[in-house]
Amino acid sequence: MAIKKHVLKSCCGGKSFVFELESAISKSHIAAFQKNGYTAPALYTKAGLFYVQKKGLTATSSFGSTKIQVKAGKRALAVLDDLEQLLDELTKK
Repeated sequence: MAIKKHVLKSCCGGKSFVFELESAISKSHIAAFQKNGYTAPALYTKAGLFYVQKKGLTATSSFGSTKIQVKAGKRALAVLDDLEQLLDELTKK
């Protein structure tokens, strides 16, 4: 099973999605996102939240979840494929 992507209603030209992963996102995945140019504020990580940003794209969830909320502004849609591919690599069973 690959990542399932659900499109949500949004406004202002941006897009919102929910990604369903094969396995749960964990704290150990943060390093891979940072290596790929994403910012991940330590405050969120310490609070048990997955929170990464890159070029107008924000992905959030709680660690241990298989669902991630993604918001992408108009210019961030190009980063969306990068995020999906990285998530797939990290959470594939």
